[in-house]
Amino acid sequence: MCSSDLPILRSLLCTMIQPNLTVLCLKNLSSLNSVSQNVFEEFRGFLTSALPLLPRLASLTLCSHNSRNSLPQCTDEHLALLGLHCHHLHYLDVSFNKGITGEGVRKLVPGPGVPGCPGLTRLLLFDCAVFEKELARVVPALPLLEYLGYKETGKVIKSLHRAVEEGGQAFKALSLTHVDNLGSKARRLIASTLRCKKPVALAISLLCPGVKNLKLRVADDDCFHLAGLEKLEALELVYHVGSLGSPGPGTAALLQARGSLLTSLAIKCNSLTMSMLVTIAETCPGLAQLWARCNHLLAPWEPEEQVLRPHPHLANLHTLYFRVGENELAVTDRKSVV
Repeated sequence: MCSSDLPILRSLLCTMIQPNLTVLCLKNLSSLNSVSQNVFEEFRGFLTSALPLLPRLASLTLCSHNSRNSLPQCTDEHLALLGLHCHHLHYLDVSFNKGITGEGVRKLVPGPGVPGCPGLTRLLLFDCAVFEKELARVVPALPLLEYLGYKETGKVIKSLHRAVEEGGQAFKALSLTHVDNLGSKARRLIASTLRCKKPVALAISLLCPGVKNLKLRVADDDCFHLAGLEKLEALELVYHVGSLGSPGPGTAALLQARGSLLTSLAIKCNSLTMSMLVTIAETCPGLAQLWARCNHLLAPWEPEEQVLRPHPHLANLHTLYFRVGENELAVTDRKSVV
């Protein structure tokens, strides 16, 4: 985009700004691909002047490509404006904006002279320059927050739980229903630090009693500690915590305890056995989606009787994704959807 296009873009954006506007989604600006620095400056200037004029804004989408060269883009300055002028906001997506830091996110929290955005229910911060300890100070001040788009949410909850135990933070259950602790490839990924060990599982169970959707890195033994989560509906388990692992007795115990509520299950592992697939079928009667990726499928040479006999299991299944390969990302065998 060249500078001669700027008046057209700015005029178009300005026509969208009305005092009664409640939803503003600028995600499609990313289709402009790479733009020059003066375009960024014009867009940021537009955003700076527009946000104070939108007191009823409830939903704002400013997610960009994971790139420094595409629109839309925003900074901490814009989050500060949201905290001052858009206190009805309940949905905010600023993912992939490298100019967003923990300092900016704190501007969304109500404080002296700042209304903030206390009604936020969904806050998406994928691949921004925000760290878990900073979010641990923000999340308790957003009492309605159900979804935090952040791939180290488990570490956020662990940090918050530690603060509670040390007396630096009062105990208060969170409203989070989704916890993603798989880690982002955009940051240095150290799988062992993302492992859902007992302290992380305990923190989730105590601070997030309403959690329904979990995405975790685990070893099989870790699964025992997740059996206390009574409202699980969707579960994604990656058995990679520095080295590849496989589901076993811990996973079976978790499915025995909570499989009756699951509607979606995803497993990524080294080896998957027919016995584990039978356990999934028998313990998860309401399963609608089953996703499995493994290096090896361990099946007996002779068909097992329990597999061959007629059964009523997985009657609600409408999506089956099955992938067997030489490693987590290679595909050498099969993929099927029914």
